[in-house]
Amino acid sequence: KRIDASLVGGKGLLQIVQAFSTTQQNFTNTSSFTDLTGVTANITPSSSSNKVLVIASIHGDGDTSDRGYQLKIIRDSTDIFTDGSQKSVYGAQRFAARNTTIYLDSPSTTSQITYKCAAKTDSNGYYFQMSSNASILTLMEVAV
Repeated sequence: KRIDASLVGGKGLLQIVQAFSTTQQNFTNTSSFTDLTGVTANITPSSSSNKVLVIASIHGDGDTSDRGYQLKIIRDSTDIFTDGSQKSVYGAQRFAARNTTIYLDSPSTTSQITYKCAAKTDSNGYYFQMSSNASILTLMEVAV
């Protein structure tokens, strides 16, 4: 989805781009970061001084106790943010959770940029976008 400046007044918030994925992805103790399928979006800033607010809302599901993951936000091929481990439940039951990470980026370009999310898990049996629950990546260009 894309909303351009003509719809939001042309000041402050200039454009919004959103990508979402309901493609289930199963992780089994990944020791390195793996891209989340479909959690990728492109944006072209109108000024190199503008910022991009990145909001990653990730749906995960662990099959038993003490499951978690780390999230990374990547701009083109540059890691711009790595979150700590996201653990939702330490008990012996199955759980599903949505974790949201917000990051204000300064890309300093007017060329198209690709943002994506990657994750690694700390244990077997972790699933992203399970049962058609969406993970959502939202990009907002903000004029400064």
